[in-house]
Amino acid sequence: MAGLTWFELDVDFHEDPKIKALCSRLRNPQADSFVSRLYAYCYKHAVDRFPPESAADTIEDVCRWRGRRGSLLDALFAAEVLERDAGRVVVHGVGKRLGPHLAKRVVDADRQKRHRDKVAARIGLVP
Repeated sequence: MAGLTWFELDVDFHEDPKIKALCSRLRNPQADSFVSRLYAYCYKHAVDRFPPESAADTIEDVCRWRGRRGSLLDALFAAEVLERDAGRVVVHGVGKRLGPHLAKRVVDADRQKRHRDKVAARIGLVP
């Protein structure tokens, strides 16, 4: 299932201690853009976890990181933007926010299918 075409970014995002810690760790005042790009990818593709063997490549490519491979991933872990769960690399908080939206999409798709089936039966397309 596809993700969302939008996502919410808190107005305090840039002042969040995790984001400030990331900017400080990377010595880059615009490092918040790496996190917002990661969030956008997660919401677009309805994913909040990555296999450990490809997490650095995927996440750093998504974020448009141009530094040494693995450095951004390490900084994201240190700032607690990323965490580990059952061996996977997880983007903190995305699943919790994305879950209700995806659940609603499932319910809406089911409702639309039932409606289409009912209309098809009414006009004789379904025996």
